[in-house]
Amino acid sequence: MWQFCVRCVAVIVLSCMFVGCGSISTQPTGSSPPSTNQPQNTNTLVAANFPGADCGAKILAADAAADANATIEVTTACGTTWSTQVVVGASHTLLIENGTYQIARTVRLHDGACVVGQDAVLAITTSTDIISNADTSNSNLCVKTIGLSGAQLKGGRSRGIYFKNVQGFTISGVDLEAMMTHGVFIDDGSDNGQIVNNTCNGVIQGSCFLAGNSPGLAVATNLNISNNTISKARGNGVFVLGVKNGQPTSHVTINNNVIRCVHDTSIEIGDGAQFVSASGNQITPCEAGTTGIGVRSAQHIVVEDNTGSPSPPAANMIGIFVWNNKGDSQPFADVTINHNTMSGFSGLTSSGISWSSFAANSSNLSITNNTATGNTNNFFARTNNIINLVFTGNSDAGFE
Repeated sequence: MWQFCVRCVAVIVLSCMFVGCGSISTQPTGSSPPSTNQPQNTNTLVAANFPGADCGAKILAADAAADANATIEVTTACGTTWSTQVVVGASHTLLIENGTYQIARTVRLHDGACVVGQDAVLAITTSTDIISNADTSNSNLCVKTIGLSGAQLKGGRSRGIYFKNVQGFTISGVDLEAMMTHGVFIDDGSDNGQIVNNTCNGVIQGSCFLAGNSPGLAVATNLNISNNTISKARGNGVFVLGVKNGQPTSHVTINNNVIRCVHDTSIEIGDGAQFVSASGNQITPCEAGTTGIGVRSAQHIVVEDNTGSPSPPAANMIGIFVWNNKGDSQPFADVTINHNTMSGFSGLTSSGISWSSFAANSSNLSITNNTATGNTNNFFARTNNIINLVFTGNSDAGFE
């Protein structure tokens, strides 16, 4: 009987031990992180729970412990100053919540990585890009619903998002404020991208959205740049251009953007570009010498159903300008300007829709069914050496 009781007690004690082991397998919020050899049973890891000298280091530790398709969650409890560079692992999502985070180094993304914000801002404190791809070539990247700010910078080069040779990307719901060089720069070799539903307010040196680069330097293809709100860029609002090794920046859609008060051209379809459409955009220039929509030495272009009116009118403004300059990589060709409304360009030498070519082989320009009213020159031909110019169906149809 005594031995039987001893066995009963032993069984009870062992049972309690097993129950206890089960109870510590779930890590409470705020506790020390599990050892790296312990399996993770969740796809969300809280960066604040991991060790590190600053929030950037904690994010790296959480990312290293994460399984595929995991989310690394960042709150202000992690720390709002990141001096350690953050690199987001393949297929991981960096979810940044409720605060402004001061970062000193670029956040870099491996294949399939994403940065998502919830009422969060990344503010760069040194002259470098805020978010970029991590490798020579990357695929399937995204940046969504987050604020990016360069307001603390006084000079140097800093872009909100810089992607080079990225195959497949989405940039959506991003609020770009006070960028130094460009808001978003899509560089050489990038393809299949969505830049939609973003805001860009203030660029000190360059453009809000730049795709490609000067001929010979860069090309980008298959892009949708739509439903963005743009203001106060020193360069252009949307700028697509470039040709490299015989391949043009091409197949770009620029639709339904609202663009106000940029220093140069609201939408420029530039030298080398091909197969670009711009439609449904609302353009409001505000400085002398600026252009609403420019088509320079580009081919297979459609510009239609756009509206433009300056506020206020000033000298040498142009609503839509199609042109070619000496030394450009190609003449313009197959350009359709259809069903646009340009009004109020009433400053000295200003015009609603204008065209010229310094190359005698620019060809196939169709200006049809447009409305131009209240402009100093409603339709203005600066040169007429264009092969097959079609001008028909326009309101106030003569041109000077």
